[in-house]
Amino acid sequence: MKKTERRISRGRLAGALSLLASLPLFPAPCPAGEGGLEAGVKAAYIYNFTQFVEWEAPSSTAAAAGKFTVCVLGGGPMASSLAALDGRKAGAAEIKVLRLKENGPFSDCRILFIPGSLGGSLPALLRGLGRGVLTVSDMPGFAGKGGIIGFFTEEKRVRIEVNPRRAGEAGLKLSPRLLQVSRIIGDPR
Repeated sequence: MKKTERRISRGRLAGALSLLASLPLFPAPCPAGEGGLEAGVKAAYIYNFTQFVEWEAPSSTAAAAGKFTVCVLGGGPMASSLAALDGRKAGAAEIKVLRLKENGPFSDCRILFIPGSLGGSLPALLRGLGRGVLTVSDMPGFAGKGGIIGFFTEEKRVRIEVNPRRAGEAGLKLSPRLLQVSRIIGDPR
């Protein structure tokens, strides 16, 4: 039996992302492995993280201007899917999506998506971040490697794992509702 590749039009992807992002809680675990659709599901999760994570009072110029900055390193499907969040609201702030290079600057980032392809430079990336940055990645074992929220696939569904201790060290408070739908990594302090 030959496996066929399915292509999803931008309109269908945008519609799916819009629907997922409008949900009051996290989307139900969704099918993984369809490229743009999987990236759209992850972007919907990231949008929902804005509602279930508390940040310390930000001191960045973007936050002072009423912007909530979601940063993504590099390009690819996640950069395109996250671009759909640009202009949406995170509380009272408007989301601004920025594509960055590995060397930043990260000072205005509230959420930073690190693609799995940057695993070799992860320790240096994490050391270069200040407090108040929610790190998210689809890198295998990300939450166990010092990141805060990692995506993983289980039974062909996108799921999340969180490292609450690392979130606390970054000055972030994770909602119990977020923790309920996550696999907990490390000490859950």
